[in-house]
Amino acid sequence: MEELALLIYGDLLPPHKHITKIANKYITYFLKDEKKEDFMEDVYVQIRIEERYIGLKNRLWQWPPIVPVKAEYLTKLY
Repeated sequence: MEELALLIYGDLLPPHKHITKIANKYITYFLKDEKKEDFMEDVYVQIRIEERYIGLKNRLWQWPPIVPVKAEYLTKLY
C-alpha cells in the first residue's frame, strides 16, 4: 500500500469534526471492502494526516493518523 501525507497548516484550519467525519467515512469504505473476497490492498493508499497549526490556541489531535483511501477516490478527498 502506497503512503501519502496530507499536511494541513495555517492559523485558520477546518474544525476537527469535519476532518474526523471524512476520515471515518473512508475507513468505513475500507473495512467494508476488506470483508469482500476480491479485496485487493494494492488499490488503496495510506493517507497520513499531519497538522501544523500556527495560531495562538492549541489544537488536539482527534482523528486517526492514517486513513486508507482507494486511489480512485483521491480526487474526491482533496
